[in-house]
Amino acid sequence: MKISSGAINFSTIPNQVKKLITSIREHTKNGLTSKITSVKNTHTSLNEKFKTGKDSPIEFALPQKIKDFFQPKDKNTLNKTLITVKNIKDTNNAGKKNISAEDVSKMNAAFMRKHIANQTCDYNYRMTGAAPLPGGVSVSANNRPTVSEGRTPPVSPSLSLQATSSPSSPADWAKKLTDAVLRQKAGETLTAADRDFSNADFRNITFSKILPPSFMERDGDIIKGFNFSNSKFTYSDISHLHFDECRFTYSTLSDVVCSNTKFSNSDMNEVFLQYSITTQQQPSFIDTTLKNTLIRHKANLSGVILNEPDNSSPPSVSGGGNFIRLGDIWLQMPLLWTENAVDGFLNHEHNNGKSILMTIDSLPDKYSQEKVQAMEDLVKSLRGGRLTEACIRPVESSLV
Repeated sequence: MKISSGAINFSTIPNQVKKLITSIREHTKNGLTSKITSVKNTHTSLNEKFKTGKDSPIEFALPQKIKDFFQPKDKNTLNKTLITVKNIKDTNNAGKKNISAEDVSKMNAAFMRKHIANQTCDYNYRMTGAAPLPGGVSVSANNRPTVSEGRTPPVSPSLSLQATSSPSSPADWAKKLTDAVLRQKAGETLTAADRDFSNADFRNITFSKILPPSFMERDGDIIKGFNFSNSKFTYSDISHLHFDECRFTYSTLSDVVCSNTKFSNSDMNEVFLQYSITTQQQPSFIDTTLKNTLIRHKANLSGVILNEPDNSSPPSVSGGGNFIRLGDIWLQMPLLWTENAVDGFLNHEHNNGKSILMTIDSLPDKYSQEKVQAMEDLVKSLRGGRLTEACIRPVESSLV
């Protein structure tokens, strides 16, 4: 059967029209009275055309949804086009001899379900005396095609796409982080959800055991863009790692071993950073903020970004604490100044070149005002201690 329309040849895509022929066949067999009319007012009865035995064309106005499907270059031409179904001959359903059961099945799938399902468009033809059509498609009271059971119900998301519960142990959190970091190392672009490790628990985790050696090497791989806010790193070992563009806000890094750990372009505000005394090489901070973060007196702050301090109270430390401000950072002082405390906090010659004096001096000169203010607060703290004038005077002179 050849289906044509002016200059447009539809013979290469017969399945869309075959279903229409199937509808004609289904509604004319066994002597049912069916009538099809077009917008061209072709009012001839279909049964009459079958009885004539002549090559009388039957015209169908092309539905708008089908027009969109074909997507011709010249839509103005298509809008004027009618499908002409030719050579439907003679009586007693002779036309059905050329339509196989396989063709009928293809017609059902290609035309009725694809181009009628979920639509209420006017297809510019009317059917009377119609039985339910195949595939869950029927003709409503106003003679328009409708879909009931033919509509595919929504598919519920698979388990793999549903939200998964958070890891329940530090080992599980470590496994999740290892997976994400290795995917990032392989070049995969991680989503924000993939990099979200807020409220994670890494207590007692030695990161050198869960990550490849390349992450501990000098200028090695970087843990980039992860969110570790509100996480616990107590007693963990993050030595020799490089965290870039990471967020540690409100996290706890108490007694964490962070020898030669690098934090760059990161947010470490409101962090409890009391790293372990076993840390041999101090961590470094490059373009990193430490607002209201509590740090030890031996840190190197050469790359820290300072801001104006707010009116927040000093952090709460078990057993009490004594603190001074260095810009918007909190520096821990000894609870009581003793001769041993003076030697441990102020004498860098006895502490591998590290002391609170060296920490304050490590700030860039652009923070000179903050450095002077911290020195003044340190002197006030010393004067409030239980030291004799003989102990304090040499220290004061060196500070001034």
